[in-house]
Amino acid sequence: MGDIVASAATDDGRIYPCSMSLDGEYGFKDVALGVPVRLGGGKVKEVIEVALDAAERKALEASAAAIRDMIVEGEGLLKKL
Repeated sequence: MGDIVASAATDDGRIYPCSMSLDGEYGFKDVALGVPVRLGGGKVKEVIEVALDAAERKALEASAAAIRDMIVEGEGLLKKL
C-alpha cells in the first residue's frame, strides 16, 4: 500500500489496480469497478482502458451488474430503517 500512496503523491507514472467510480470508461457510468489507473499529484490521472476479449468483457459486465444490484438492495434496506 505504501507504493500506491507514494505514487499518488508523486508523478512516477506507475499503474495500479484500483477500485473507482467510472464515468464512461469501459462504457460504464456511476459504478465502481477495479480498473488499472495511473496515479499522480494526489489523484487518479488516467484510467487505463485495456482491450478486453469477449469473455473478459462479459465478466466485467457481470461484475458491474452485481455491484449495481447490491447498491439497489442496500438502498432498499436503508429505506426500511
